[in-house]
Amino acid sequence: MSIFSNASAADTARPTKPFQIPKPNGGRPLEVVGIPFDAPGLYVVELESARLGAALLGKPQSMYVPTVALVTNLSVHFKWGRESSLAWVTALDSGKPVKGASVAVQDCNGRVLWEGETDRQGIARVPALPSREKLPSCPAKHEGDDAFDYYDSSQTEALSSLRAGLFVTARTASDLSFVARAGIRGSKAGASSCRPKIGRGR
Repeated sequence: MSIFSNASAADTARPTKPFQIPKPNGGRPLEVVGIPFDAPGLYVVELESARLGAALLGKPQSMYVPTVALVTNLSVHFKWGRESSLAWVTALDSGKPVKGASVAVQDCNGRVLWEGETDRQGIARVPALPSREKLPSCPAKHEGDDAFDYYDSSQTEALSSLRAGLFVTARTASDLSFVARAGIRGSKAGASSCRPKIGRGR
């Protein structure tokens, strides 16, 4: 089933854009083909294939494969400490620090815990943030089915760190990037990141 089939009114206000992916080398079984995104942004991409559906579902039915692509020229690094934290924003094409980027730290509910800007070194110094134990947990349940956790799916396992911890975004006038941090446990400071596939913006 398409992930857009049950879109809410708010979702449909942002129109989808259909596209077809050419195969320059013809009927070869494996080929890497890029999707030409025109501008930076976070894109939800869904590929539909009748041939894949027939092969895997055993009947003439399309199969839908979703993914997410972040097109950006910003890289966000975040170190979560007990007494203070640090965000560092750099440009992917040059590796240089990005001055004046707007940085926001949020929990999994979207509540903003801190906002600020990077200095000339691309660094934003963040005061004390809550420990992971004091942050909310946000398991993704399907509507009407409290027993099913969306992140338990093999296709979405990489997103499981988004159910808790911190979500750090960096914005400039024309670009956006982010990183998720799972947090600090016990006496060890640990961090894991969760990012969609990233491509450098034009």
